[in-house]
Amino acid sequence: MAYKRKTVIKKLQELNDNWPRDLWLFSGNGMLHLMEYDKNGKPLITKFGGVDDKAIIKTFVDILNDGGDW
Repeated sequence: MAYKRKTVIKKLQELNDNWPRDLWLFSGNGMLHLMEYDKNGKPLITKFGGVDDKAIIKTFVDILNDGGDW
């Protein structure tokens, strides 16, 4: 492996400890999306009840993820 798990865990923990409160992550369609909240501090939702893709800041396609539940 080109990385060390401990390094990845450390970097994720640093992100967690310093995460900006105006951003959130959304897992959709097998991609991880960095999202911003609306002006009221809530996720931007479409009139059909889904997450609005207008709130996407950046999409990460190489980080495998799943938005399902246990």
